[in-house]
Amino acid sequence: MFAHVRRWFLSGSCMVFALAGLSSNSHADEGMYLFNDVPRELLRDRHQFESSEEWLKHLQLSSVRFNSGGSGSFVSSNGLVLTNHHVASDTLAK
Repeated sequence: MFAHVRRWFLSGSCMVFALAGLSSNSHADEGMYLFNDVPRELLRDRHQFESSEEWLKHLQLSSVRFNSGGSGSFVSSNGLVLTNHHVASDTLAK
C-alpha cells in the first residue's frame, strides 16, 4: 500500500512541476535598489513616478539597518520600527 501512495505522490509532483514550467507567461518587474542610488529614470519611464529630492531624503532618513544585517523602516516619530521578526528576534530577546 505504501508503494501505491509513493507512486501517486511522485506522479503528482512531476505534474505540478511540469505545469508550473509551462504556465510562466509573466516576467518580474521588480528590484531592490539602494536608497542612495535610486534608478530615477527607470521609475519615471516605467512607472510614471517622479522622485523628488525631498522624497529621497525622507526615504533615506526613515530607514534603519540592524546589527544583524537586516533592515526596517521607522513608522512613527517615537521610534516604532517595522521589520521582519527574524531580523529583530535577537534584539527582542535582549
